[in-house]
Amino acid sequence: MGFTQKLIRYTTISIVQVVLSCSVTSAQPLDVDSYKMEMNEFYQKRVHFLKAPNGWLNLAGLYWLKKGRNYFGRDSSNELVYEADAVPPKAGYFLLKKGKVQWVSSKGVSVKVDNKLILRATLYDGNSHTPPVAALSSLRWSIIKRDSLLGVRLRDLDHPALTQFTAIENYPLDTMWRIHAKFVAKENDSLRISNMMGQTYMQKSPGKIHFTIAGVDYTLDALENTGDDLFIIFADLTNGLETYGSGRYIYISKADANGDLIIDFNKSINPPCVFTPFATCPVPPRQNRLQVNVVAGEMRYRSGL
Repeated sequence: MGFTQKLIRYTTISIVQVVLSCSVTSAQPLDVDSYKMEMNEFYQKRVHFLKAPNGWLNLAGLYWLKKGRNYFGRDSSNELVYEADAVPPKAGYFLLKKGKVQWVSSKGVSVKVDNKLILRATLYDGNSHTPPVAALSSLRWSIIKRDSLLGVRLRDLDHPALTQFTAIENYPLDTMWRIHAKFVAKENDSLRISNMMGQTYMQKSPGKIHFTIAGVDYTLDALENTGDDLFIIFADLTNGLETYGSGRYIYISKADANGDLIIDFNKSINPPCVFTPFATCPVPPRQNRLQVNVVAGEMRYRSGL
């Protein structure tokens, strides 16, 4: 079954579901056809992002740096090894010194940064929010920081996962899960967030989202996100069964002046760790573990669907 057929299969709205759920999820009648188009576009963009150069499917390695020189290449004598034809036996080294990371190329190795051939370049200085990307053949790498650790995130634009990927299975689209909610702001609040590496850190939280499912009240703590979105990390009773065991994510538009917003669980997505072992995903805080089966959004990813 091709991707387009699967997309139709998993995004078909039951008219019965729409009629039954509109009265509880929307103060205004929902244009079903427009909503179906919106969700189809959402799924298409999601797949496009996963396969994009900055998506998750092409991740090929994550290497944590020690102080001093960290040699990288195909040869097993390097501290950082990536066995691929695109990698020279000894490509060069990452120099971690005083919280900064430089890349130094071996003689004759053609590495580009900002589309310019370089022998040496600073990839991390602690100030830039978007560290530069180095390029060598089909490989791309940049520096990430997790707590006190600095690491190399390696991508391969020819990664086999890009061709193996077909689609993500979703629950059938149901407007019951497009829920009107209230946002209650909190000043100078933060959440303790843990990630898959076991690290814990504090992250700013602008407030709580209050909503009702089947007559039961629930809340979720939101996290700040760039732009006009809020970021939600949540768990529910489908985790480990039909959905990823460590929860899912939602990005939602910020509330209006009256504190009204919509949380659409049909837009629940899998964390990057579903697609690659080279991600450091945050997991839901305890208060964001919903005691309900959220049968909406992305299900557990299985390659070759």
